[in-house]
Amino acid sequence: MSPRKLTDATKKEILKLYRETEATTSTLAERYGVSSSTVSRFLKNSFSSEEYEQLIQKKRLARNPRGLEEEGAAADLSEKAIEVISFRAARIEAKDEWDLSNRSLLWNN
Repeated sequence: MSPRKLTDATKKEILKLYRETEATTSTLAERYGVSSSTVSRFLKNSFSSEEYEQLIQKKRLARNPRGLEEEGAAADLSEKAIEVISFRAARIEAKDEWDLSNRSLLWNN
């Protein structure tokens, strides 16, 4: 795809559509003839970090076929994600400790 500059009017449309519709970076990129990364970079630089992350989460939830309808679903999902990441990190840490202790046993024998 050849490089194309977004006009100020187009930028305003993209911001509005991304905020108010189910439009994704891919659908907006296709609509305006630019790459997905161009749209993503523009959005990331235009929104506060907090709003950008909230919008991304909202878009991801909208794609979920189960449709997580409850208001608190996003918060619950985030908490579950943190639990899973923490659990995985603990398993990796335990495995690393086990590997280190077994290596020292091998080297000492």
